[in-house]
Amino acid sequence: MKEQKAPVIFAENESQGIGGKDQLSIAEADLLVSDRLRELTGCDNRYEWFTLSGSKSIRAGCWVGVIQLGQRTVEVLPKIENGATGSRVDLNEMLGVALGVKGLSRLSSNSSAGKFIEFFAHDYARRVSLLIQRGLPRRYVERRDLLQTIKGRIDLPRQIQADASALPYVACAYDAFISDNPLSQFLKAGLVAATKLPVSPRTRRMLTSILAELDEVSDHSPPQKFRYAHD
Repeated sequence: MKEQKAPVIFAENESQGIGGKDQLSIAEADLLVSDRLRELTGCDNRYEWFTLSGSKSIRAGCWVGVIQLGQRTVEVLPKIENGATGSRVDLNEMLGVALGVKGLSRLSSNSSAGKFIEFFAHDYARRVSLLIQRGLPRRYVERRDLLQTIKGRIDLPRQIQADASALPYVACAYDAFISDNPLSQFLKAGLVAATKLPVSPRTRRMLTSILAELDEVSDHSPPQKFRYAHD
């Protein structure tokens, strides 16, 4: 397991050196200023993003938040940061206000990459749980199973095979009204991915509990267009 690097913290519009001890490496700086990373964070204005100042420094814009670059955490704090008193702005709480999510103070105080992950995992689990309570979208899907009693119609080819193998079951073909569809599969894949994040035992138990409610949903990966690779 790779060792976590020291975090790098900017204020808005602050410049810092690169290439030194506990500083961003040249490769990390090049990745940080890339348009691809900017687009993935949802920053539409490149003037609000990071820019290189020559070959030895990098300047943050007015975009505020936390980014994980491999083993390095990069954080940009807002202008209201009060360095004189040593207080820290709670970026999680700011995010909660922007998204209309209540109760973030129970999960974190002050910002860090781990606590941001904790917030997103917990909030995602909460939202999926609400969807399950309201009822996931369902559709009729044809199922073919070996059952103890007749359901639907007899699947004659499979019944012949079952009889030849002396299996004490009835081969049936029937329509099941189930929630096993691409949307539900996508939601389940998100929960599975969240269980692999460094979250608290409490959040992990919550994720596991909600996953149990999606037992009838197939373990399919999200479509490629919904995923992107990261190191």
